[in-house]
Amino acid sequence: MERAAVDLVLRDGIHLATIEAICEEAEVSSRTFFNYFDSKEDAILGLSDIKVTDEIVLAHARSARDHDVVTSSVGLIVELISPSLQNTSLHQSRTEILRRYPELFARKVARLTRITDELLDAVRKLMSHDPRFSDSAGAASLLAEPILSLCTASVRISAKEWIAAGSDAPIDEITIRAVALARQVVEKLR
Repeated sequence: MERAAVDLVLRDGIHLATIEAICEEAEVSSRTFFNYFDSKEDAILGLSDIKVTDEIVLAHARSARDHDVVTSSVGLIVELISPSLQNTSLHQSRTEILRRYPELFARKVARLTRITDELLDAVRKLMSHDPRFSDSAGAASLLAEPILSLCTASVRISAKEWIAAGSDAPIDEITIRAVALARQVVEKLR
């Protein structure tokens, strides 16, 4: 279905790539389509439900022992969106679609917004592993949302730059750039 959606957009444009056309191209029913995707945009971008599992958070919490909460949070966010950015022919086609229709990138961010509560819990857990936040649990909890906002925005900007540059670099470059951008913002605010 994803390949069908992408091929239709590249061939006919986003407005003609309807769910019905995608289903016809993929030879599936609309019921099957909606078992996997919420919208045509999700199929085009390869966005299925993102799960913030305890295992994923625990892995980033372990890394938080060596890194701060910004690095761990950015790493978590990139891990969650990376399946739709992996370097494949489908990814190359999606990169072209995002160049043609940059408004679709907001859909990726919107998917993250849907899981904000889960991400906020994850950031709070990551903060508990950062010694700068261990002394004041209540105050630290309030800081989770601005930390998440900063990290999400930094990842969004870095991913857009990565896509605009042709995305030949490893996906880890998004993480590196996003962490640097977040730190730059914090430093400028001091």
